[in-house]
Amino acid sequence: MYRGFLLGILVLTSCAVEWGGSDESLLRLDLGLSSRSLAGRSLPPLKHIEVIVESPDAPLVRKEFSLNESQLSVRVPSGRQRIVTVRLPVADGAATNVLAFGARKTIDLYPRQEVALNLFVQPLETQYLVADPGKHYQASAGTAKILVMNALPASVGSWQTIQDTSFTPAITNYRPVTLDFDKDGRVYFGTDVDNTTNGRIHRTTELKASGTSYQTFVNVSGRITALAIDRKKDLLYYMDLYSVPALRKLNINNLANNPATVVDYMHTDITFAPYPIVDYANSSDTPSFGRYSVGRAGLAVDEEGMLYMAGGSQGDQLIKFNPNLGMGNRILAQRSIANLELPHANAHPWTIMDIEVLGDLVYVLAHTTVQFRDPGNNWGSLLVFRSDNLTLIERKLYNPAGGSPRTSDRDKLAAPRRFAAVLGRKLMVIDEGGKDGYSFSPIFFDMFNRLVFIDPSNGSYLGAVPEDGNTGVFSFFSNFYNC
Repeated sequence: MYRGFLLGILVLTSCAVEWGGSDESLLRLDLGLSSRSLAGRSLPPLKHIEVIVESPDAPLVRKEFSLNESQLSVRVPSGRQRIVTVRLPVADGAATNVLAFGARKTIDLYPRQEVALNLFVQPLETQYLVADPGKHYQASAGTAKILVMNALPASVGSWQTIQDTSFTPAITNYRPVTLDFDKDGRVYFGTDVDNTTNGRIHRTTELKASGTSYQTFVNVSGRITALAIDRKKDLLYYMDLYSVPALRKLNINNLANNPATVVDYMHTDITFAPYPIVDYANSSDTPSFGRYSVGRAGLAVDEEGMLYMAGGSQGDQLIKFNPNLGMGNRILAQRSIANLELPHANAHPWTIMDIEVLGDLVYVLAHTTVQFRDPGNNWGSLLVFRSDNLTLIERKLYNPAGGSPRTSDRDKLAAPRRFAAVLGRKLMVIDEGGKDGYSFSPIFFDMFNRLVFIDPSNGSYLGAVPEDGNTGVFSFFSNFYNC
């Protein structure tokens, strides 16, 4: 999923500007909100424009403008690490899951410097959207849903539940596993149905509990396991990891989904494994092609249009990929977590599950090979890499004790699976957990499933839902029949 912000920066100096003091800088902000530049866009109604500048060593600067002002000027204290946020709140009652559009950028400002920022308006803050494919991807289980949360902390049951019947008409084979937003705030969600070729990508203006209209955007003979949108270029990338694994690209403005418009990177630069699954009907936990599936694939786009992929042929690869270059030159960096000397890796190899990009950092969810018969041997972590060369910076939220997220160590990750779809200043992680000390039984492996909220600035734990250890709230990527 894509979380970056696209800004072009032009630094100017001017002697004609009236300065308020020698330690001030002048920001000129162009939002491109003229009728000409917004041609073809479908933004929801907006309230006003807010400019906020945060500084570690100066007071907060906040200024409000009307929507008809496309050229904005703000004087701010000079200095390093000025966080400039332009925020356009969505009008009350608007049909969207976006709370505010805008952009954010950290810059250094020198005294008496004039800086012009040309900003690309896109979703800045959204509701919290969680794709929950439910019980082992079985359509008969009836547990698949998308959760919509307005605010955090969220009490258990306070969210909207978007089921197959929430749509008009009802969606068949509804197994949502991945979501993202386009530049106008529309939601795209991919579905993946166990051992079938019923993969779909749908688009809607607003996810709501009933009467949600939608378009079937991609109708493929495969399995959609991850998607990410390049908002500036209107491109959608998606992973199809069924029997013929592929990474594909198409333009979201082409609803006809003409096969000629689909760019297929299959087998050109990267060897994708067939959809990785674990056969729990067998006597061991070794990967095989069986009935109960556990997917692993992540996809993200940075603000320059570069792709970041998690998974690879063995589930341990992190790849930076330039889709604009010719075959053989597209891989810019590649890293195997097998070479990172992570704890317990010899006995329990680590697997990459999902990936996010925020600025110049790449966030990766990983955990050891899941031992469902012995959940005390699970270890999970948030891995932070540099985006330019995929060098590991640090490992966060790792629990040396392993096991499930017991009450005593709920600020650590157990078996992180996915980043949920939310834009803002938090990372939201789907963390799966079984209950230690129980025998091999289907009912115990949803007991500590939860959503974990992380501060991306330092990788610290901000809280979880449920926070109090309440069990059975989420099903998420359950791997067993509900017998």
